[in-house]
Amino acid sequence: MKLQAYYKNKKHFASALTTPYLLRSNLQFFSDPDGAGGEGGDRGTGSAGEGGAAGTGTEGGDGGESKLSFTQEEYDKKLQEDTAKRLATELEKQKETMRKELEETIKKERKEAEELAKLSAEERAKVEQEKAKLKLDEEKATLEQEKVKFEREKLFLQTEKILSEEKLDTRLAPFLIGEDADNTHENIKLYKEIHKEAVQNEVSDVLKGKKQLLGGGVNLSEVEQLEQQYQTAINEGKTLEAISLKNKIFALKNK
Repeated sequence: MKLQAYYKNKKHFASALTTPYLLRSNLQFFSDPDGAGGEGGDRGTGSAGEGGAAGTGTEGGDGGESKLSFTQEEYDKKLQEDTAKRLATELEKQKETMRKELEETIKKERKEAEELAKLSAEERAKVEQEKAKLKLDEEKATLEQEKVKFEREKLFLQTEKILSEEKLDTRLAPFLIGEDADNTHENIKLYKEIHKEAVQNEVSDVLKGKKQLLGGGVNLSEVEQLEQQYQTAINEGKTLEAISLKNKIFALKNK
């Protein structure tokens, strides 16, 4: 009996040495609470000598899959950390860009200072005068551009006002606006003459029976014909004629 117990204890000791540490750990702690397969690993049935071998039955515990999960607090914390890292990286990039730009500016100014230092007092004064003149010219050019833009906007508003007073579509303003107020008035006057002539021709064609009006309304074919004429005028570069046709189409569709 003693010899048999000796061999059993020796077998148990050898099994303990050869079994990995994780398998000898309490795997039930890591398994799914509902996984029935894990129960066999903790409960060794049989003799004391076979208990170590029976412990390997915990492999059945794989039936319950272990899932990595986060609480809402952990998720929010992780999200904040990732966002902070990205912001920090972007900030570093911006700092690096600003640093390089500053270095270039300092380098340029230093080079100019070195070049000026090599010149005589008279030459330095001349260079400074040229720089001041160049800056003044740039400011004058900018001011002139702003003045032209302001005058153009003012003239555009005047053109819209005149068109409104003449009972014409204000959307014609971009086409009829001229270089100045006088030129704009001439364009509007010419447009009215062309428009009047076109309307008279249309009325004449209707009276002659070339075009037909149905029930006091306008036949769709007439509108389509005007649209074709408008497209032809655009293709041929006849701007004023195209404007007149466009205005007629607008009036007919809203009649």
